[in-house]
Amino acid sequence: MKTLATPYFFGASVIGPLHVQLAMPCQDSFAFKTIDEDFAVAAIADGLGSASKADIGAKVAVKSAVKSVERAIKATAIATHKSVDITTLAKDAVTAARRALEKRAKTEECSLRDLACTLLVAITLRDAVAAVHIGDGALVVDTDNGLHLITGPGESEYTNEVTPLTSQDWEESLKSTSAVSGVNGIALFTDGCQRAGLKKADNNYAPFEGFFRPLFTYATQIDDFEQANQDIYDLLASDKLSEHSEDDKTLVLGILPKGT
Repeated sequence: MKTLATPYFFGASVIGPLHVQLAMPCQDSFAFKTIDEDFAVAAIADGLGSASKADIGAKVAVKSAVKSVERAIKATAIATHKSVDITTLAKDAVTAARRALEKRAKTEECSLRDLACTLLVAITLRDAVAAVHIGDGALVVDTDNGLHLITGPGESEYTNEVTPLTSQDWEESLKSTSAVSGVNGIALFTDGCQRAGLKKADNNYAPFEGFFRPLFTYATQIDDFEQANQDIYDLLASDKLSEHSEDDKTLVLGILPKGT
C-alpha cells in the first residue's frame, strides 16, 4: 500500500437497466471531498423511484452534506482537529441536507416528498471513520483484521420499504456509528450493489470478500483517478452487476492514511 499524506476517493453512479427501460433518469448521486490531511467526507444518496424529482433530491442531499462538513472543518482550529467528534459532524451534515431539501422544495414549487431520497454520510479523520445513515445503502470498511459492515440496510416488513430523508420522522430513523479506527479503506454503495456486495446469513449482512477484496486492492494501486472513475463505472454497468440488480448503482471507494 502507498504511504499517504491525505485520503483519496473515486467512484461512479450508473443508471439501472430498469430505469433505462422506463425512460427514467438515474436517481442515485454521490459527492466526496478531501478537506485536508486529516479530514475527508463522502456521501451517497438514492432517490426513491416513486418520487417525481428524486434525482434532484439525491443531488441536493449529497452536495449539501459534503459542503456542510467542509465548512465546519475549515472553521475549526487546526490545533483542535484531532478532538473533533466526526459522528456529530455527520449528523449535522444530514441535518443540513434535510434543510437544503426543504429549501429546494420551495424553489421547485413541489412537495418535499417529491424530492425523497436516502442518504449516507461518512466522515474520516486520518484512519478513523464514522457514519450517519437513513434508508438503504451501506458502508463497508477494510481493516488489518478484515472487512466489516459499519452500517447497512435495515430490516423492513415489506420489500423496498425505506424511510427517506424527507419523511416526517426522519430524525428518529437515523442510524449513527461511533468512530471506528484502524481503517485502511472504505466503500459506500447504494442498494443496487447490495446483492453483489453483501451476503446474508442468520438474518445478518456481511461484506462479500469476493467483491470487495479485489476493489480495495485495486484502490491502493491507482495513479490515474479519471481512469479509476471510469473503471468503477464500467464495473457497475457490466452485465454481471446488472444480473444482481436492475436498479441504479453507486459505488464510492476511499483509501485512508495511517493514523498518527
